[in-house]
Amino acid sequence: MHIQDSSLEQELPISIPYTVKHILVPLNGTACAEEALALAARLARAAGARITLLRIVPPTRRSQRYPLNIVHVEAEPCQKDIEQAQTYLRCIAATVDLAGPGIQTEVITERSISAFIQYMQAHQVDLVVMCSHGYTGLTRWIHGSVAQQLFRQCPIPILVLREHSSSSHFIAESPAHPFSLLVPLDGTPMAETALPVAAWLSSALSLPETGKLHLLRVIQPAYFVDDQATAIVKKLNDDAVEQARTYLKQLQHAFRHGSFRNLHVNVTASVALNTEPTYTIIRVAEEGETVHDQRVSDGYDTIALATHSRTGLPRWVAGSIAEQLLGKTSLPLLVIPHPYSSTQAYPYIVITMDEPGKSGQGE
Repeated sequence: MHIQDSSLEQELPISIPYTVKHILVPLNGTACAEEALALAARLARAAGARITLLRIVPPTRRSQRYPLNIVHVEAEPCQKDIEQAQTYLRCIAATVDLAGPGIQTEVITERSISAFIQYMQAHQVDLVVMCSHGYTGLTRWIHGSVAQQLFRQCPIPILVLREHSSSSHFIAESPAHPFSLLVPLDGTPMAETALPVAAWLSSALSLPETGKLHLLRVIQPAYFVDDQATAIVKKLNDDAVEQARTYLKQLQHAFRHGSFRNLHVNVTASVALNTEPTYTIIRVAEEGETVHDQRVSDGYDTIALATHSRTGLPRWVAGSIAEQLLGKTSLPLLVIPHPYSSTQAYPYIVITMDEPGKSGQGE
């Protein structure tokens, strides 16, 4: 646990509020991807943000025959594919109920995930909203494992909705209600990077009501095979739980008295002692919590999760457990990746359509 000082006056690394002015909705022509539109429009109206609908048209592959072998090379996408993508996006843009700065559509003709990321950075995208079948669907969304790379490299928070999920439809279309997010924490500053984005999302989707953020600290208990060590194990676990409660109180204090105090968000917290963090997160998020026979929650609307700088996974949900969380929960998932630090430039072509019927091409 990174906070050793028990003083509630300690400054925590969540002091910078998060705002959204530009929302990106990547579309691949499927009804699944289009399910993200309603929620993106609702967020844009709440924040006064603009929306960009983006379609990727990958380069075509052609073969060149040489004396000794055949070489497959990539060529520019054919104009017909680009025009079809433009037409598709214009039709989609006409159906989006949006009041505010507006909506624009763009086509990227580049297969590389790096070009996608570079585009988001160059155009100051603050949030990506997309819909998927789940983790498997995400890895297939663009090409192969590209979406998985997006989670690990993209500096932009990503809100992933589940296809045909009742929770996703409820969030997008329901009248204003206190929108709740569950934020699992492992005691590290990395995990806390989810808090500003989660607080903004809860506030934006709750207006004029007050949003709700629930901080969950899952502790994997200590244990010994020797029964004579029962008292020692209990003491270790009790101390770990108490430290976790102190840590969560500090975070709650930072929300009440720090730069987030003007957000309309109530922050609650709980500690769970369980050997299976992912199972605990999903159970609490989807089913709620009962403490001392008292029902304290009926569940939450979304799970917000920060990723690790190297693996793209939180420290305590390493490996396949994070994939289970992405694939098994029926709730939307807000993923806040570690900032992408690469400065390498990647070429891409963008076809911009600010108004229906008008398009331009640049490199």
